[in-house]
Amino acid sequence: MKHIKYLMFVMIFLALAISISATTEEDIVDRAIFYYQMNQPNGSLVPDAVGNFDGQVFQFLSNESELSPPDRTTGKINLAMPFKERVTSPQVNIQTGCDDTCDFTDSFMACGWINNSDFGFPNPTIIAKADSTLFPTASNVTWSFELTGSTTLTFSIRNASNNVLTSVTDTTYSGFNTYDYVCSGWDSVDNEIYIFLNGTKVSSASFVGIPASNSFPVRIGAKQSGLTNLTNPNSAWIGTMDEVILINMSGITNEQTFVDFLY
Repeated sequence: MKHIKYLMFVMIFLALAISISATTEEDIVDRAIFYYQMNQPNGSLVPDAVGNFDGQVFQFLSNESELSPPDRTTGKINLAMPFKERVTSPQVNIQTGCDDTCDFTDSFMACGWINNSDFGFPNPTIIAKADSTLFPTASNVTWSFELTGSTTLTFSIRNASNNVLTSVTDTTYSGFNTYDYVCSGWDSVDNEIYIFLNGTKVSSASFVGIPASNSFPVRIGAKQSGLTNLTNPNSAWIGTMDEVILINMSGITNEQTFVDFLY
């Protein structure tokens, strides 16, 4: 009888542990700083699904025939938003409206579905908080998630204390005209920055300190506005994105549970 009671106790404990550790939709909504479903690509606003910051689309395409939804490779993608083809016109990007709120002093994570349709230009931006009037360098990028050398996922944070830009990279990404789910972020408890690719943590690096701050808003698909890929090849995303979310991860040390739910 004692063994049965002990076994029942263990099972109840494990069930409670699982229920406590599992991430739910409510957890995501409560912690979401913004969440763009990208399901209205023809308008001038992209509504934030959690009601925090509607995104203003800049340099939007005049030829709406170019905005036909791409083929889906996963059922979780609803209607991905296309970003401008390179060189010929100003880039499309979304200014989220999240400026000072996105100067983080605690853990955060950014995730989304990405589809890169042109490897011809380096360093297309997925999401970033940078000075929109200056060419992005270590001195004016607060944090940035992008591709470097066209195919290397790179997440960078500038340290407020010494102005040094610390980066973590992943070279296993090889997506081209396919959708991949990517996440990057900062864990202030474990003092690390990291990258997830399709649900798996693929890279991490030490980051001790807090990110620098600036007064500029977070952008999706670019670090700056008003420049073409020809004059600023180090900024614009070329392809599509969907389900882009920025999450307050304060007090969370197991990012995997959030990634598992989102992916």
